[in-house]
Amino acid sequence: MLYQGQKIKATFTADGGFTVSGITSVEFDGINAAVDEDSKTFGISAKRCDVNRNALTSPPALAVGTTLFICIDSTDANAVIKSVNTFGAEKNGVALTDLLTGNTEVKGEGTDAVTIGTRPFVQFFDDTTPLEIRGTVTLEVTDNGATRRHLVRVLQTGLSEEFELEVELEAVEDSSANSAAFSTAAVALLGAIVVATM
Repeated sequence: MLYQGQKIKATFTADGGFTVSGITSVEFDGINAAVDEDSKTFGISAKRCDVNRNALTSPPALAVGTTLFICIDSTDANAVIKSVNTFGAEKNGVALTDLLTGNTEVKGEGTDAVTIGTRPFVQFFDDTTPLEIRGTVTLEVTDNGATRRHLVRVLQTGLSEEFELEVELEAVEDSSANSAAFSTAAVALLGAIVVATM
């Protein structure tokens, strides 16, 4: 809504009447003007990082039993990552393995910065073929902490965002021989992430 201030002159008569002068008006050509539909693109970025969310520009090959940290960030301050829907790994063309049900911890859902900590299954380390990490998240548009429902219609085709990155692996000579050590280390994964991020 637009407002315009203006000084006017009002003259009152003895019989209770009055007149107003000094008013000028200009037709505003804008209220009924046609506006083309606009749109805005929201997205995410994903990268390897450490437990403190520092980006690893040249990350080392991942060793068995080592925690893999992945940082996912919204590219717009008005969009938060509502949830991580899928998170898995693929290697040598084998079907995607769900990692959310494994030794994985997700921190930061509902904010614009999510951290995923996981220890991939030992079977992935039978050779140095890179691991393909893939997943999807749901974005939610906000405005000062409140959901901007009037934008949901525009974002119906873009609420779900995908991420993908390649992780180099350090192979072990006998992956089966390391299963016991991996299982023991995995028990402490969730506690380690919680303590390190407090």
